[in-house]
Amino acid sequence: MQDNNKYLISIIISTYNDKNLRDALQSLRNQTFKNFTIILINDGGNDLKEIINEFSDLNIKFINLIKNQGLSKCLNKGIREVNTKYIARMDSDDLCLPRRLELQIKYLEENNLDLIGTSIINKSKKDIYSSKIGHFINNKQIEKITLRYVPLAHPTFFGKTDLFKKILYDEKLRYSQDYDFIVRCIINRYKIGNLNIPLLIYNNEMSNNLNKIFLQIKISNEISRKYNSFKKKLESYKLDYNLINRKISLYEENCIGLRSKIFRLKNIYIRKLGYIIYFLVSCFSKELRIFNYRNIR
Repeated sequence: MQDNNKYLISIIISTYNDKNLRDALQSLRNQTFKNFTIILINDGGNDLKEIINEFSDLNIKFINLIKNQGLSKCLNKGIREVNTKYIARMDSDDLCLPRRLELQIKYLEENNLDLIGTSIINKSKKDIYSSKIGHFINNKQIEKITLRYVPLAHPTFFGKTDLFKKILYDEKLRYSQDYDFIVRCIINRYKIGNLNIPLLIYNNEMSNNLNKIFLQIKISNEISRKYNSFKKKLESYKLDYNLINRKISLYEENCIGLRSKIFRLKNIYIRKLGYIIYFLVSCFSKELRIFNYRNIR
């Protein structure tokens, strides 16, 4: 294990053949807060020695995996290596704005919180726009949002190492790990907040894998359903992994294909009209109907 006691923050990054990794590391090099170390996990991808050598001024703990293991397992491997007080998350295709670490640690400590996120700037080939997530300090507000969807942007997670080591990520989940993570943080009575300042540029490219999108929808539906049942004291919070793995139908595949095309439309008014059409067409799928309802109500 790396001797990183002298550092205050460990930044965990999992990557797989990401061409944007250099830019991500450069954004960390530009941080105003310098007391951090990086745990970089190569999830079965190409050799990264050349890139790591380019950033020799950064303290990088490198974990090289022979086979691809997925995000949850990689993040847990990183968490188990940490020996600092705080952990920060980011993805290898995102960019941290210069004051991210400085402002997050200040906000977390001043408000006596255990885990926080920030607002983000969404970036894709077609759009760049700020995504504001409310300035929630009160756990009840966070809990209310979490009944419908994840309240914090995953790449902006910043919190106490003790929390990450106790909660860990569910390694059975391929997607929506962050949603499940937040739910279990709330159940374990951790204090969660969000800093309503954009401190990360998020690469928000739409996936072309329709099965992947459907699986993300199904998993998030299951997490929301189980958490709602838990809050109503109807059952314990335990996910049904068999239900999550149901394959997409041809009808659902066509609906999600339509949704993907609408996301790529340049004209905002045509895009809004497209959303309405998609919403009406997708109502005949239980999973899509539940997902749409959760995100608009």
